[in-house]
Amino acid sequence: MEAKVALYAVIAVAVIALLADVFVLGDPAGITRLFATPTPSPTPTPIPETPTPVPLPLVAITELADANCSLCFNISMASEGIASNAARLGVRFGNTGRVDVNSTEGRRLIAAYNITKIPTLLVSGETSQAVKLLAAWNGSGTLEPDGTLVLREVYPPYIDLTNGSLEGNVTVIGILYEPCTSCYDVGFFPSALEVRYGVHVAKVMNYSFNTTEWNATVAKYNITKVPAVIISPELALYPGVEQIWVQELGTKEPDGWFVFRTMNVSGAIYYDLVSNTTVHRMS
Repeated sequence: MEAKVALYAVIAVAVIALLADVFVLGDPAGITRLFATPTPSPTPTPIPETPTPVPLPLVAITELADANCSLCFNISMASEGIASNAARLGVRFGNTGRVDVNSTEGRRLIAAYNITKIPTLLVSGETSQAVKLLAAWNGSGTLEPDGTLVLREVYPPYIDLTNGSLEGNVTVIGILYEPCTSCYDVGFFPSALEVRYGVHVAKVMNYSFNTTEWNATVAKYNITKVPAVIISPELALYPGVEQIWVQELGTKEPDGWFVFRTMNVSGAIYYDLVSNTTVHRMS
């Protein structure tokens, strides 16, 4: 409608200009020029029509989960996060459905797409037109021959369907040093891992100073600053957490366990087993 109004305005201006040319010159015969063969004039620049908006590709999300797995990652958080970013992903999302892995449909989906980890997500519909969604999906899942997107990088805890085990249950072991009453408390680690990185800590243990377990662990991992923390290999299942740990917090050992070693935090108090001194970092 706006394009038509603009076009009518241009036509009106052109007619007024023509009439002004005729009558301002005072040529009585000039009026006949309105009906004569017009003098060729430059072709006016056409006014572009406002393009009709093209509907965004319509896709739907299916959550595939096990209703009996209370410890599994809440896959609804992932689907809601994707749906809330529909504009950025260049799609429209229809209704989100949920299928239990133990149902007939659940078993069909698992077999059809060779799904080995649940809970997971499947995105179907006009995926071939969803360029931005496909780019975002790359590296996290697969594009199946029928156009369905299957999330493969499942966030723990998840069930490994190849053996039925629940993966992603992390164990945190504190290497205490009770002689140093002012040293930092390793007790904050489990909650910090859960809150900051979404890690599910299933088991927490502590080794007291000079016990058999303490001495063996300190020697095995060459721990020189205590208190310390070691975390089970399951931590590596959480996307991105291993990289952050190795870059900022400590080491990943050959057996897969993670050792906290970074003490260069302002205000940190720890005991150095090499120099046999208590260290209080001021900066």
